Amino acid sequence: MFGYIRPHKAELKVKEFVRYRSVYCGICKTISAEYGQLPRLATTYDMTFLGLLLLALEEESHGEEMDSCILHPGMKNPMAHRSSPLDFTAAAAVLLGWYKFRDNLEDGEKLLSSQAMRLAFGRAKTKASFRFPELDLAIQKGLEAQRAMEKEIRVDVLNPAEAVRPFGELLGNVLALAPLVPEPDAAVRAALVYIGQKCGEWIYLIDALDDFAEDSREGRWNPLLFMAADTRDEEVTEALKQREEALDLTAALLPYFRDGAILGNIIQMGLPAVRAAVSSGQKLTRV
Repeated sequence: MFGYIRPHKAELKVKEFVRYRSVYCGICKTISAEYGQLPRLATTYDMTFLGLLLLALEEESHGEEMDSCILHPGMKNPMAHRSSPLDFTAAAAVLLGWYKFRDNLEDGEKLLSSQAMRLAFGRAKTKASFRFPELDLAIQKGLEAQRAMEKEIRVDVLNPAEAVRPFGELLGNVLALAPLVPEPDAAVRAALVYIGQKCGEWIYLIDALDDFAEDSREGRWNPLLFMAADTRDEEVTEALKQREEALDLTAALLPYFRDGAILGNIIQMGLPAVRAAVSSGQKLTRV
């Protein structure tokens, strides 16, 4: 995934930012333990949001431990303990990473680096798909649907809502499979699926906006290329805002056991801040 779903750091309390980083590091550490060192590159802010959301909805608190990182071996920082939500998130990150490199190869982009990364992720992908076969199938089918849409869609029938639907359904299906203890009731699970759908649609749109100038130069497919130039910015901004509002309203209904303030920061402030930065052509920096 892409790293667009992130907190607005300036508005986080220090303890909230420490907690956010502990989940990010916990996912990275889980990937390392299960899949090896190189697949840790699949750790993203998007995956951190997913892990944080699942941990917030589990009744049991899995806690944290002080541990060091491969990038900072002499320094110990809080890291979220291994847990079923983080195991699931780590597998989703690895699988999405592997399919991304595969798709880059099929598109002829970054051929050497994508080939090397796909091979490096190969064993990790095999293990993740063995442990979570339904998750692997959901991601594979979702990305296939997205690629089919991009190949078949015509300028004269383009509907932005259709363009964003496959990736939204992909993330919705991912959250439909997410393990939680206790298993949430049907309404909460439906809300999770809806959050996944809107997150996926938002990510697809913001990524298209972020890549628009480069895709235009390189002649690559981008859904925004088919929109009227004089109304494009206004339409994309409105579409992104609609999904932010839908996420905010739905996430507010979930029964959090912890970390609600961090999740609220991401949805209410982080997403609008990223939208504003990408719209103005700014490059996103590390949180």
